[in-house]
Amino acid sequence: MRKRRKFRSQNRTTPKKRFNKQLIWGTVIAGIMLLSSAGFYYGGGIEDSQNYQDYILIQQNGKWQVKDLNAQFDYHPATVIDIGLEQEVFDTLRAHPTWYMTFDPDGKYLQDIDYVRFEISQTLFDEFRIYLQSAKTVESDTYTTLPVITCENASINQQVIVLKASNNKNITYVDNCLTVMGGPADFTRFKDHILYKLYGII
Repeated sequence: MRKRRKFRSQNRTTPKKRFNKQLIWGTVIAGIMLLSSAGFYYGGGIEDSQNYQDYILIQQNGKWQVKDLNAQFDYHPATVIDIGLEQEVFDTLRAHPTWYMTFDPDGKYLQDIDYVRFEISQTLFDEFRIYLQSAKTVESDTYTTLPVITCENASINQQVIVLKASNNKNITYVDNCLTVMGGPADFTRFKDHILYKLYGII
Protein backbone atom coordinates (compact mmCIF):
# COMPACT_ATOMS: atom_id res chain seq x y z
CA MET A 1 0.00 0.00 0.00
CA ARG A 2 1.30 3.43 -0.97
CA LYS A 3 1.83 5.78 2.00
CA ARG A 4 0.29 9.21 1.84
CA ARG A 5 2.68 12.04 2.34
CA LYS A 6 1.53 14.92 4.58
CA PHE A 7 2.22 18.47 3.40
CA ARG A 8 2.08 21.49 5.67
CA SER A 9 0.52 24.68 4.38
CA GLN A 10 3.15 27.21 3.35
CA ASN A 11 0.98 30.09 4.74
CA ARG A 12 0.38 28.62 8.13
CA THR A 13 2.16 30.45 10.99
CA THR A 14 3.29 28.49 13.98
CA PRO A 15 2.37 29.71 17.49
CA LYS A 16 6.04 30.39 18.18
CA LYS A 17 6.34 32.73 15.18
CA ARG A 18 3.12 34.51 16.12
CA PHE A 19 4.46 35.03 19.64
CA ASN A 20 7.75 36.46 18.33
CA LYS A 21 5.95 38.95 16.07
CA GLN A 22 3.73 40.14 18.90
CA LEU A 23 6.74 40.53 21.17
CA ILE A 24 8.64 42.58 18.56
CA TRP A 25 5.71 44.89 17.83
CA GLY A 26 5.00 45.34 21.52
CA THR A 27 8.62 46.31 22.15
CA VAL A 28 8.60 48.80 19.26
CA ILE A 29 5.39 50.48 20.42
CA ALA A 30 6.62 50.67 24.03
CA GLY A 31 9.87 52.26 22.85
CA ILE A 32 8.05 54.88 20.81
CA MET A 33 5.83 55.79 23.77
CA LEU A 34 8.84 56.02 26.09
CA LEU A 35 10.75 58.31 23.72
CA SER A 36 7.69 60.51 23.21
CA SER A 37 7.21 60.85 26.96
CA ALA A 38 10.86 61.70 27.49
CA GLY A 39 10.75 64.31 24.76
CA PHE A 40 7.68 65.95 26.27
CA TYR A 41 9.18 65.90 29.77
CA TYR A 42 12.53 67.36 28.87
CA GLY A 43 11.30 69.69 26.14
CA GLY A 44 8.59 71.23 28.30
CA GLY A 45 7.07 73.11 25.36
CA ILE A 46 10.10 75.36 24.90
CA GLU A 47 9.66 77.29 21.67
CA ASP A 48 12.58 79.73 21.69
CA SER A 49 15.55 80.91 23.74
CA GLN A 50 17.26 84.26 23.33
CA ASN A 51 19.82 86.49 24.97
CA TYR A 52 18.70 90.00 25.90
CA GLN A 53 21.17 92.32 27.62
CA ASP A 54 22.63 90.11 30.38
CA TYR A 55 19.59 87.85 30.61
CA ILE A 56 18.44 84.62 28.99
CA LEU A 57 14.82 84.67 27.88
CA ILE A 58 12.91 81.46 27.24
CA GLN A 59 9.64 81.37 25.35
CA GLN A 60 7.53 78.54 26.69
CA ASN A 61 3.84 77.85 26.10
CA GLY A 62 3.33 81.30 24.63
CA LYS A 63 4.92 83.13 27.58
CA TRP A 64 8.36 84.67 28.04
CA GLN A 65 10.32 83.63 31.10
CA VAL A 66 13.58 85.11 32.34
CA LYS A 67 16.04 82.51 33.55
CA ASP A 68 16.53 82.55 37.33
CA LEU A 69 13.59 84.94 37.85
CA ASN A 70 10.19 83.93 39.16
CA ALA A 71 8.15 85.82 36.59
CA GLN A 72 6.33 85.35 33.31
CA PHE A 73 5.69 87.93 30.61
CA ASP A 74 3.39 88.08 27.62
CA TYR A 75 5.79 90.14 25.49
CA HIS A 76 9.50 90.19 24.75
CA PRO A 77 11.22 93.18 26.42
CA ALA A 78 12.32 94.59 23.05
CA THR A 79 8.65 95.00 22.08
CA VAL A 80 7.63 96.98 25.19
CA ILE A 81 10.66 99.18 25.75
CA ASP A 82 9.07 101.98 23.72
CA ILE A 83 5.97 102.28 25.92
CA GLY A 84 6.88 105.88 26.72
CA LEU A 85 6.91 105.79 30.52
CA GLU A 86 9.50 108.37 31.52
CA GLN A 87 12.13 107.35 34.05
CA GLU A 88 11.11 110.16 36.41
CA VAL A 89 7.55 108.83 36.50
CA PHE A 90 8.76 105.30 37.09
CA ASP A 91 11.05 106.44 39.92
CA THR A 92 8.12 108.21 41.59
CA LEU A 93 5.99 105.09 41.40
CA ARG A 94 8.84 102.90 42.61
CA ALA A 95 9.43 105.09 45.65
CA HIS A 96 5.94 104.48 47.05
CA PRO A 97 4.85 101.01 48.17
CA THR A 98 1.10 101.54 47.67
CA TRP A 99 -0.57 102.04 44.30
CA TYR A 100 -4.16 102.04 43.12
CA MET A 101 -5.14 100.59 39.75
CA THR A 102 -8.59 101.77 38.77
CA PHE A 103 -10.88 101.26 35.81
CA ASP A 104 -14.44 101.80 34.56
CA PRO A 105 -16.46 98.79 35.83
CA ASP A 106 -19.06 99.32 33.08
CA GLY A 107 -16.54 99.85 30.29
CA LYS A 108 -14.94 97.60 27.69
CA TYR A 109 -12.19 94.95 27.97
CA LEU A 110 -13.07 94.03 31.56
CA GLN A 111 -11.75 90.48 31.21
CA ASP A 112 -8.41 91.79 29.92
CA ILE A 113 -8.23 94.42 32.66
CA ASP A 114 -8.91 91.77 35.30
CA TYR A 115 -6.07 89.68 33.90
CA VAL A 116 -3.64 92.62 33.95
CA ARG A 117 -4.45 93.80 37.46
CA PHE A 118 -4.34 90.30 38.96
CA GLU A 119 -1.06 89.41 37.24
CA ILE A 120 0.72 92.65 38.08
CA SER A 121 -0.57 92.87 41.67
CA GLN A 122 0.68 89.40 42.56
CA THR A 123 4.16 89.97 41.11
CA LEU A 124 4.47 93.45 42.61
CA PHE A 125 3.75 92.17 46.09
CA ASP A 126 5.64 88.86 45.93
CA GLU A 127 8.79 90.26 44.34
CA PHE A 128 8.93 93.95 45.32
CA ARG A 129 6.57 94.34 48.29
CA ILE A 130 4.56 96.94 46.39
CA TYR A 131 0.89 96.77 47.29
CA LEU A 132 -1.38 97.35 44.30
CA GLN A 133 -5.00 97.90 45.30
CA SER A 134 -7.75 97.56 42.71
CA ALA A 135 -10.44 100.22 42.45
CA LYS A 136 -13.14 101.51 40.10
CA THR A 137 -13.66 104.98 38.70
CA VAL A 138 -17.45 105.15 39.25
CA GLU A 139 -20.10 103.55 41.41
CA SER A 140 -21.53 100.42 39.84
CA ASP A 141 -23.55 97.31 40.57
CA THR A 142 -20.49 95.27 39.56
CA TYR A 143 -17.20 94.99 41.45
CA THR A 144 -19.12 96.04 44.54
CA THR A 145 -16.22 95.45 46.93
CA LEU A 146 -13.89 97.87 45.16
CA PRO A 147 -13.58 101.48 46.33
CA VAL A 148 -14.12 104.40 43.96
CA ILE A 149 -10.77 105.98 43.12
CA THR A 150 -10.03 108.52 40.39
CA CYS A 151 -7.20 110.89 39.55
CA GLU A 152 -8.76 113.33 42.03
CA ASN A 153 -7.73 110.98 44.84
CA ALA A 154 -4.09 110.79 43.72
CA SER A 155 -1.35 112.17 45.92
CA ILE A 156 2.38 111.74 46.40
CA ASN A 157 1.69 108.92 48.87
CA GLN A 158 -1.18 107.42 46.90
CA GLN A 159 -0.17 106.87 43.30
CA VAL A 160 -3.09 106.11 40.96
CA ILE A 161 -2.99 104.17 37.68
CA VAL A 162 -6.06 104.44 35.47
CA LEU A 163 -6.68 101.85 32.74
CA LYS A 164 -8.95 103.59 30.26
CA ALA A 165 -10.42 101.76 27.26
CA SER A 166 -9.84 103.83 24.14
CA ASN A 167 -9.18 103.55 20.43
CA ASN A 168 -6.27 105.97 20.90
CA LYS A 169 -3.10 104.76 22.58
CA ASN A 170 -1.54 107.18 25.05
CA ILE A 171 0.11 107.38 28.46
CA THR A 172 0.05 110.53 30.58
CA TYR A 173 1.21 111.30 34.10
CA VAL A 174 -0.33 114.34 35.79
CA ASP A 175 -0.37 115.11 39.51
CA ASN A 176 0.54 111.60 40.66
CA CYS A 177 -2.01 109.95 38.35
CA LEU A 178 -0.86 107.75 35.49
CA THR A 179 -3.48 107.21 32.78
CA VAL A 180 -2.98 104.35 30.32
CA MET A 181 -5.29 104.61 27.31
CA GLY A 182 -5.74 101.86 24.73
CA GLY A 183 -6.99 98.32 24.28
CA PRO A 184 -6.20 94.88 25.73
CA ALA A 185 -2.76 94.58 24.08
CA ASP A 186 -1.79 98.06 25.31
CA PHE A 187 -2.72 97.23 28.90
CA THR A 188 -0.80 93.95 28.79
CA ARG A 189 2.26 95.61 27.24
CA PHE A 190 2.12 98.25 30.00
CA LYS A 191 2.07 95.49 32.63
CA ASP A 192 5.15 93.86 31.13
CA HIS A 193 6.91 97.22 30.75
CA ILE A 194 6.47 98.03 34.45
CA LEU A 195 7.67 94.60 35.56
CA TYR A 196 10.64 94.51 33.20
CA LYS A 197 11.73 97.92 34.54
CA LEU A 198 11.37 96.81 38.13
CA TYR A 199 13.55 93.78 37.44
CA GLY A 200 16.08 96.04 35.73
CA ILE A 201 15.82 94.22 32.41
CA ILE A 202 14.95 97.34 30.42
